Amino acid sequence: MEGMKKPQAKLLFLVVIGALCMLALIGMMKKEPSQDLAPDEPLIVEDEKVVMAEEDNEKIKNIEQQYKESEKETTGVVAPDPDSPQSLETITGEELADFDYEGKVKKRVGDKAYPVIMKRAKQAAEAIAKGDKATLKEVVTPSLMQRVETEKVKLLSEKEVTSIDVFPTEQVNEQDVIIGTIISAGELAKSYSLIFVKENNTYLVDDFVLVWSN
Repeated sequence: MEGMKKPQAKLLFLVVIGALCMLALIGMMKKEPSQDLAPDEPLIVEDEKVVMAEEDNEKIKNIEQQYKESEKETTGVVAPDPDSPQSLETITGEELADFDYEGKVKKRVGDKAYPVIMKRAKQAAEAIAKGDKATLKEVVTPSLMQRVETEKVKLLSEKEVTSIDVFPTEQVNEQDVIIGTIISAGELAKSYSLIFVKENNTYLVDDFVLVWSN
């Protein structure tokens, strides 16, 4: 009996020791301060490269702003912002003049001759579209009319013309005056350049060139 009681007593002793150790461990955990952050202190983790890139961008913006301010102080002109779209008001007069075909034609022929040329361009375009040689003869040079008569230059023969538009276009040389035209007749659409020359103090069509056709 005494031999059996000794192992039981030993086991009971180990259980008691284990329980005491558990209680001691729980007590220590309660005394340690919480490692969690307070609700009002969120954890913010930023990549070091991202932070450096943002700082570099900010420095570049500051340098650009200082440059613009210094340029404005010295020249009185504000440097344009490359990120903002360029409006017509900010485009220089020289850039606008490149597309002012009407102004260029008026400067070359004069304000009085300009409407006459535009009227003859419309008349010539209608005659070309319909194949009307009689009307065409009134507004073209004799040399062009001869080429039409000999069919070296061929006209169209559209019976119903939908629309005809004439407009000044880019001038490729200093001698001639070029007027563009678009002829629409049903499903047909053609664009010609009418080339005017000055003969006997008046402007007449000396040639017409097909630009595009559908």
